[in-house]
Amino acid sequence: MLCEKTNLLKSWRDHAKIYKWLHFQTSNLLFQKSFSISIPILILNTISGGLIYNTELFSSSKRNLIIFECIVGSINMICAILSGIRDYCKFGELGKIHEQCYQNWSRLKNEINVELASPLENNKLDDFISKIKLRYSDLMTSSPNIPLNIINKFKKANLDINIKIL
Repeated sequence: MLCEKTNLLKSWRDHAKIYKWLHFQTSNLLFQKSFSISIPILILNTISGGLIYNTELFSSSKRNLIIFECIVGSINMICAILSGIRDYCKFGELGKIHEQCYQNWSRLKNEINVELASPLENNKLDDFISKIKLRYSDLMTSSPNIPLNIINKFKKANLDINIKIL
């Protein structure tokens, strides 16, 4: 009976390792996407702002001023479009949620490791399993979906964890 309980805990620990890895990778991917949109916005906004302060350089003729306004307006429109895409996709927000899940799965894994490393008593182990079962269930239901490309990356990484849930 004790062996079955420790095997259950080891299984949950292995699941936690996997979900920890998956959420870490997803978090990194989403932060990279957010960063790759935010940097061009920052650069284009800076260029546009700098150009507006130099309007007098282009005001020598009406034609030059119209071209200048079209260029600055186009830059601002590109910034607005990129900001809209970033806000719609919520890369930063989702990245933070996955980072929190990574931390929660990591804590669960560490708690199980500590319990498995300490001397096991049957009555304390039952209480611990009940507590961990609730946390495991909560994490499973509250964690956001993992993108398919991250799951494929996990499979290609060939980690030393053999699990059937993926």
